[in-house]
Amino acid sequence: MLKFQSQAGNPVMVSNTKITPISQAFTIHWPGRPVGFTWNRPTAIQVQYEDGTEQVLPVRDVWRLVQIALAGFAVVGMGLLWLAKKKTSQGSDSSSGGNHAG
Repeated sequence: MLKFQSQAGNPVMVSNTKITPISQAFTIHWPGRPVGFTWNRPTAIQVQYEDGTEQVLPVRDVWRLVQIALAGFAVVGMGLLWLAKKKTSQGSDSSSGGNHAG
């Protein structure tokens, strides 16, 4: 079972300003087994000022962007290596095809 869930944490009061962290959890749970995986990440901070106005400040997850970039570079690198190997193997097949002794 896969589940995404956003939830607000415990609010903290700072100088008449209420600050509430908001997080997102991704959970994988295998039914009938006591095994699972949960990944939590911060997504935003909700700020409620004394006059009642609210502001939601997104949390930039830089490490996740780095992981996505590294995965992208790995895929591109594997594709380039595959193309280079394919080109090398085609070049060796065509060059040895005409040298048969007969």
